[in-house]
This record gives sequence, structure tokens and C-alpha cells, in this order.
Amino acid sequence: MSDRLFKRYCYVVKQQDTSWPYLTARETVTYAAELYDLTENKASTELLVDELIRKTGLVSCADTKVARLSGGQQRRLSLAVGLIKQPAVLFLDEPTSGLDAASASHIMREITRVAEEEHIIVICTIHQPSTKVYNGFDQVMLLSKGREAFVGNANAASVYFDSIGHILPPATNPAEHLLDVVNADFSSSEAVDKMLDTWATHPKHDPVARNKYTRDSDTLGDSITSLGIFRETKVMLRRHATLVMRDPILYAGRFVGFLVVNCFFGVVYIAARDYTQDQAGSKLWVSVWFIGTLDTCLQLLSSSLL
Repeated sequence: MSDRLFKRYCYVVKQQDTSWPYLTARETVTYAAELYDLTENKASTELLVDELIRKTGLVSCADTKVARLSGGQQRRLSLAVGLIKQPAVLFLDEPTSGLDAASASHIMREITRVAEEEHIIVICTIHQPSTKVYNGFDQVMLLSKGREAFVGNANAASVYFDSIGHILPPATNPAEHLLDVVNADFSSSEAVDKMLDTWATHPKHDPVARNKYTRDSDTLGDSITSLGIFRETKVMLRRHATLVMRDPILYAGRFVGFLVVNCFFGVVYIAARDYTQDQAGSKLWVSVWFIGTLDTCLQLLSSSLL
């Protein structure tokens, strides 16, 4: 794995969803598809977008603005944007963050289904998986102190820890039990070190064997390429024009604010100095200062409203 290969064949869905709040789910996916230049014409793009919306379960809210989507729907929208790239490996940073147990279980089922349909490797970091979420994993890597405490089939983790004296209590979430056992902050540090050393000498701990899944970059297939700078700028300007039309506070609010402030201070200082050329520089800089201060205040206001 290199930086070049990662950019070509991988995609990261971050913990916080960052979609534009005033675009609809369909528009968000459409602009992403256009930026990746996946199709030859508008009709093909629409078919691709409709297919991704169907696969991620967003049909009922396809024309709803992102700001009105639930947490689970926004997670699925981020997943749809990630799938646009057609990655070989999809990294999900806390995909269940901020979701209740039912929503978390549902989104993980959707992710598993999409991974199977699209033949994509999905790697998740989840710190508090429920039992349903944990049971949906194929492989698990349990980490502590930067070292591996277990790597292997998810259903074999409890069996392994049972064999070294950490038996899973009845009616207990296996993920919570495993995380408690390897947590050096709340368990004995010496005991955790012993578990880590035990796994390091375990017969199934064989880093070399895992490399059998490594493939040369030539066998990964063709990757998509982004647009040229001019076409990319055209798509982004069109997207931003849509945002401007739907978010009047962003620009119309600033325009009104600038007008009011300049008129106010113009009246206040109308007779403050003589209108001579040597005062032009001072008046220019005080105007710039007022505009910058007001712009900062309006940006903070817009962020709080969003």
C-alpha cells in the first residue's frame, strides 16, 4: 500500500457527515458522480444515481434536503458518495456514531449488504458495537496499547479468550466483554501485557500468512479519474450556484449587513474629517476593518444556524 494506491483504490467515510445541508440527497450524489466523470451523458448519470440511491435505501428521502435527513440517512448518503468512486477498499470511521441501537444495527446491515453486492472490502473502526453489529462482522482485529490482542474470525474471538481464562459471562455483549478485558485503563496493565504477549506467540498469529491476500496493483483493474480543472470548476460553480439560491443568508444576508453597516458609519463620520485626498487611505482601511469584522460575525451566525 502506498499513498498513490490508496488514493486510487480506497475511500474514507469520516465520522462526521459533511454533505451540503441545502442540497437534496439526489443532488449530493449527482454532483459527486459528475466530479468523478463516470458516465458519458446526463441520462447515464441519472441512472447511476438512482441505482446508488436504491442500494443505500434512500429512495424515500432522495429529494429531501440533507439538513432534514436523520442521522442514519445521512450516514447512508455518505456511503453512497463513497460508492461513487467504486473503491476496492472502503474505510468507515465510526459509522454508527450518534445513532441509537436500532439505527446502528440497520446501517451496519446495509453496509454489509452493499459490500456483498459490490464486492468491496469494508473496514470499520467501532468502539462500542452492539451484539447485533458485532455478529455482523466477518473478521475482527482487537487492539490494545498499539498491539494486537486478537485477529481472526469474529465468532472465534470469544472462544480464544475463553481458552486463556477470560470467559464470556452469560447474557453479555461479546464486544463489550472483549473491550473490557483488553482495556489497560481499567484492567491490570500487567494482565493486558500478558494477553498481548500470549497472542503474539499464538500459532494463529502469523503476519506473513496474511500477506497471501496481497495483490499487485496491476491486478486491481482500472481506476476512475477525476475531471480536468476546467470541467471540475464548472461543476463546482454550478453546485455553489444552487446553494446560493437556496441559502439566502449566506450572501443576501451579508449584502444587507454590509449595506446597513456602511450607511450607519457613513452617517456617523460624515463630518468627522475634511474630505481631502490624504484621508483616503485611512477611510479605506477602516472600511475594510468593518467589512472583515461583519463578515466574521455573519459566518459564525450561518454556522450556528446550520
